[in-house]
Amino acid sequence: MKYLKVCLTNGNNIMKMLNFLKEMFLSDKEPEVEEVELNKLQNWFEEKISKVGFNEHAKDHFTRIKDIKEQIPELIKNLNSAEISKENKNVEDRIKNIVRGHKDNFSREIERFEESLEIIEKESFKTLQEYQEVIEYNAELDKKIEELAKRTAKSYQAAQHLFFKEVEALFKKTGELNTLIKEFEKTIKAFNIEDLLSIKAVIQELKNNINKKEDFSKEVIEKEKQEKETEKILVKERKLQDELKKSIEYKEYKDIEKNIGEIEKKIKDNDNNIFSYFSKLTKPLRKYERIAIDNKIIQDYIDNGLRSFWQDTELKVKDSLQGLKKSLQDNNIAFEEKQKNNFLDLIKKSENDYLEELRDIGQKLKKEREQLFKKLEGVEVILKIDEINKKINNNNERLSALQNRISELKSKQEKIDLNKIKQKIVEGINQRFKMRLKII
Repeated sequence: MKYLKVCLTNGNNIMKMLNFLKEMFLSDKEPEVEEVELNKLQNWFEEKISKVGFNEHAKDHFTRIKDIKEQIPELIKNLNSAEISKENKNVEDRIKNIVRGHKDNFSREIERFEESLEIIEKESFKTLQEYQEVIEYNAELDKKIEELAKRTAKSYQAAQHLFFKEVEALFKKTGELNTLIKEFEKTIKAFNIEDLLSIKAVIQELKNNINKKEDFSKEVIEKEKQEKETEKILVKERKLQDELKKSIEYKEYKDIEKNIGEIEKKIKDNDNNIFSYFSKLTKPLRKYERIAIDNKIIQDYIDNGLRSFWQDTELKVKDSLQGLKKSLQDNNIAFEEKQKNNFLDLIKKSENDYLEELRDIGQKLKKEREQLFKKLEGVEVILKIDEINKKINNNNERLSALQNRISELKSKQEKIDLNKIKQKIVEGINQRFKMRLKII
C-alpha cells in the first residue's frame, strides 16, 4: 500500500507540474513585455529562473529519497534476522547454506548502497547551477541503482526461495527509489533545463563579448594616444634632421662627397685607359708568351691587365713589351701588316712614358681621394644625422606597428555583433517564458 501511495503521489505531482506548464505555455493571454537594461540582464535572468517552479520539485524529490533511505536500514535488519520458515525445514542443509550466503550478500550490497547514498539538503534550489547539481545527482544515482541491480540480481533470485517476504520488501524499496529517479527525469525534461542552460551560455557569451569590446576600445584609445605622441616626436626629429642638413658643416660635407665622386670617376676613366691598353695587346702577348723565356709577368697581364699594372710598381712589363716588339719586327709571331703596325704603335706609346703617365695620374687621384676621405672622418654633423636617422627609422617602425595594431583592434571590434547575440537571447527567452523581452 505504501509503495502504491508513493506512486500515486508522484503521479499527482507530475500532473500538477504539467498543468502549471500548460498554463504557462498555452495561455491565450497577450505575452507581457519586459524591458531589461543590458547590465542587469544576468541578474534578471537568474531571478526569472528562480521562479520557474523547479525548486519545489527538487526539494520534494530529495525529501522522498531521504524517506526511502531512512526506511532501508530497518528492512536490512529484518532480512539479517530472518529465519527459515517451518515449511522449508526439510530443505537440504547444503541448499540452506547457499541461500543464506546469497541473502547475506544481498543484504551487504544494499547496506553499502544505503551508506553511500548522500542527500543534497538545501532550503531552496533557485539557480541554474543548483538545477544542474540536482540533474547530475539524479543521473549519478540512476547509474548507482543500475549497478546495484546488476550486482544483486543473482543473490536476489536465490534468496527469494527461503526469505521471500524480507527480500521482496527490500527489493521493492529500491524499486521505489528507481521509480522516483525515472519520474524525476520526466520532470527535468518537462522544465527544459537544457534550454535554460543554453540561454545562460549565450548571456555569458554576450557579457564576454561586451568585455572584449570594451578591452579593445581601451586599447585603441591607448594606442591612438601613443600614435599621436610618436607622430609629434617624428615631427621634431624630422625638423632637427632638416636643420642639420641646412648647416654649413653639412654643406661642406656634401661638397667633399661630390669631389670624391668626381675623383672616383677620373680614377675609373684612368683605369679604363689602362684596361683598354692591355686588352688591345692581349693577342700578341698571348703568342709572345709561348716563346718568351721569362713569361710569368706576361701571363699575369694576359689574365688581368689592370690588376697586374697596379701590382707592377717598377713597370717591368715594359721589358716584355720590348721583347714583343722585337718578335713582331722579326716576324717571329705572325700577324697581318695592319695589325702588326697597330701593336707596334701601342708599344711605342709605352716607350714615350705613356704607362708612367697613367700610373702617376692614378696615384695622384687616389691620394687626393684618400685625403678627402680623411676629411669626412668624424664629421660631427654626420654623426648627428646618422643618430637622428636611426631614431626616425625606429619611430617609423613603432608608428607602423601601432597603426597596424589599431587597425587590427578596430577590425576585431567590428566582427563582434552584439545585436546578433542579443537577438538570440531575446528569441530564446521569448520562446521559453512565452513573453516579450526587450534589452535596452
